[in-house]
Formats: sequence, structure tokens, C-alpha cells
Amino acid sequence: MHRLIWDDLQYVLAVAETGSLSSAARALGVHHATVLRRIAAFEEHCGVKVFERGVRGYHLTPESSHILSAVRNIDEMIEKLRRNIASQEDSVSGPLKVTTTDSLSAVAIMKYCTHFTKKYPAISVELMSRNDQQDLSRLESDIAIRPAAFLSPDLEGEYACDLTFAPYASQDYLNQSEILNDVVHHDWLGLSGLIKNVGFSDWMNSTIPPHKFAFHADSFLTLAALAEEGQGVAIIPCCLGDTSKKLVRIKHLVPNFSTGIWVAAHPDMAGSAKIQAAISFFVSAIRNEKTLFEGHNAKQ
Repeated sequence: MHRLIWDDLQYVLAVAETGSLSSAARALGVHHATVLRRIAAFEEHCGVKVFERGVRGYHLTPESSHILSAVRNIDEMIEKLRRNIASQEDSVSGPLKVTTTDSLSAVAIMKYCTHFTKKYPAISVELMSRNDQQDLSRLESDIAIRPAAFLSPDLEGEYACDLTFAPYASQDYLNQSEILNDVVHHDWLGLSGLIKNVGFSDWMNSTIPPHKFAFHADSFLTLAALAEEGQGVAIIPCCLGDTSKKLVRIKHLVPNFSTGIWVAAHPDMAGSAKIQAAISFFVSAIRNEKTLFEGHNAKQ
């Protein structure tokens, strides 16, 4: 029988979990033809048919259904081994992957990364600005800087400060509005995609009539840009709205909304010197600009 190696099993796991060659290829960072070739070779060497192709994609054959749990167990053990090896590094050097939201990145984290590399020149930072959650268990990212009401139990890190949200609009838009404190009077810019999970989305959906949403967007950066163009009112982080030259905060229009900003890593990695240096640095940098994130810099 063909000797199994982990490189083979990764392709099996990716196809089994995603259900398609193209999705598996994206997850593995290879061409879909490579996935097809590796799966075919795996089946030929093992002498078994592992997958069936149906109208909904690829799925394990009944005879091979037990494979998935076994491969997942192997995957978890290998990832834990990788984290344990990485955590034993005591030098503050090498690559560091930092993930954060696009709005936090634009307002401050890019600047903080520049300062961080000046303080630790032996570290090379890769900044990933995205609104989905990176998998820290797989070392897709080393540090996550994210807004959240609480820190997930599978992470270890520190609370930095609050992130406050408020409604903003352009002065041109406000000049045309006669009733500033009437919610249903305004045109609104709504949430879509991953940012729909913010704490105030339920309030928006229950308070604002559907026909009053002029646009929806999946990024607070995009919502801020639409508001700057006079398209309506957007509830965005105050650190975005207060730093815009075109936006004005509308006071007393909506309830107060806020969440926390956390700097975190996987618990298996939190003990490494590099990770500890990064967490301490970014927490301190955020706290030094606490008034920006908590919305105390509103233009008068």
C-alpha cells in the first residue's frame, strides 16, 4: 500500500471540507488542476475511490467517510506541533503576520506597524487588512487586532480600549435636511457582508424603514466614502468619522454604540518573545490614542 504522507492528506481534507476542487485550490493556494491530479494520484496509489462527484460537488464515498475524522485529527496534531515549535523561538525577529479590519488598518494600524518595525528592525511585518476572521490556530496570522465585545476563549490577548460608533454625514447633506434628529427622515447607508454582525445592526434593522436605505456596503471605509459624497447617514467608527474633513457627527440621533478592541494570539503562541513584544506594542499604541478610538475627538 502507498505510504501516506501529510502532503497527500491535505488535498483530501481540503476537498472533503470545501466540496469542490476550486474551493480547495483557493484554500491551499494552488491551481485546481493540481488538486485534481493529487486526488487522482492518491486514489490510484491507495487503490480506493475516495470521492464521488455529484451535482453539488465532491463528497466522500460511503466506504471512505471515516477518513475525514482521521485526517482532521492528524491536521490538528500537526498544527499544534507547528505552533509549539514556533512558540519556543526566543528571538524577537523574523516574519510577523498581523490581521485587522480595513478601517482600523487605514486609521492607525498601518502607522503602528511602521513604528513597530523601527523599534524591532529584525521583524518583517505582513499586514492583512480584511474583515473576515483569520484562523490563528493554523498560523494564518500571528496577531489579530479586532473589535469584539469579548475575547474568544480560543485566543489569548489584551483589551486595549473601546471602539465607539456614531452617525456621520456630509455638511452638504445636512444642509438639505430640515429635521436632523428624526431617524426616519434621513437616508441611511446600511451594512452588508461580514460587518452586518456588529452590535447595532439589529437596532438599524428594527428602527429604520427598509426603503430609507440608499446604499449598503460591506466595509466601513466604503460607508464613510459614500457619506462623504452626500449619499446619506452612516454609522461608522468614530476614528473614521472624526478624522474625515468632509464628515460631521450627528449628535443625539442614535443610541450610544461601542465594543472593545482586542490584540490577541493563539494561546500556544502567546508565550513566544516575538508575540509578547507585538501584543505589548500594539496595545500600548492603541491606548495612547484612546481618545481617537473612543470618539472623544469630535469636531465642534
